[in-house]
Amino acid sequence: MTSKFCQICNKPSGMYPLCKEHLKMKDEEKVIKDNNGKWILKEFIETPFSFKNKTNTCLLCGADIKSEYKFCKDCYYNINERIEELDKNQSPIKLRDYYYNAKDYAMRIFDENKIYYQKLTMTAIASILKTLHKDDLIEDRLKKDLDAINNNLKNKNEKLNNSIKEKAKIEEIKVDKDIDKAKIKKTQDGHFVESELEISVDDALYNLGYLHAYNIKVAEITERTVQCDWYIPVTFNEGIYIELWGIKGNEKYNKNKEEKIELYKKHKLHLIELQYDEVKNDTSRLISLLKSKISEEKNLIKNS
Repeated sequence: MTSKFCQICNKPSGMYPLCKEHLKMKDEEKVIKDNNGKWILKEFIETPFSFKNKTNTCLLCGADIKSEYKFCKDCYYNINERIEELDKNQSPIKLRDYYYNAKDYAMRIFDENKIYYQKLTMTAIASILKTLHKDDLIEDRLKKDLDAINNNLKNKNEKLNNSIKEKAKIEEIKVDKDIDKAKIKKTQDGHFVESELEISVDDALYNLGYLHAYNIKVAEITERTVQCDWYIPVTFNEGIYIELWGIKGNEKYNKNKEEKIELYKKHKLHLIELQYDEVKNDTSRLISLLKSKISEEKNLIKNS
């Protein structure tokens, strides 16, 4: 007889829908059936987020809710369905990387349905990490990231509405921009980057096992908006920024580069600089540079 797999952890479970560990938890009423008749950890149903919602609106869709809740009823059930869809056997590193990919994509596009799905994915991953892996690093930043996505979309829409009055034209521009984003090159872990060399760097970070985000705002720098090429979180408050410098002989690019470097120094941020000529067409050198420089910066952070 073909062995079944546990509906919660996907481990072999013989003739039962749950493994030995989760059968025991079922007897303790820590595992229950959801609305679809599937076994699920009771913690998931209770949506284990400790942060407070200081507004009366759902953090995902913006619908009106009571102040003691974080999500509306529809989003609450959508989160649990998304939790069921995700592969819970993935390592915490890969789950966190998936989270950052979802955030990256949501920040790039206009399509509100696609943005909602990415926010749903992020929330589900935060729940899985906390419940299964006792890892609350993502939960600590979830609300901040959801707010950033919502504000980003609001600002992009306002900018378009202020510059173009024809609604049909605005919608056309949004579609074109989303199509453009879809054409951007994709890495092994799903990041959308802008060049073959960026693919090489991103894939190297992924294969070396470093959790990383691509092209995100440097929150510590407030004088102007600065987007880093990559960010590697090391502790809750500190991480490593990576910049890949490429264009030469361009006055505007060089001025921007110099300003960014000075801002990184001013705020005492940990920055790794990669030069295009150093690493192009030399994957082994790229990997070696990343390993040594990341290790060095990690030690500086841990010893500070």
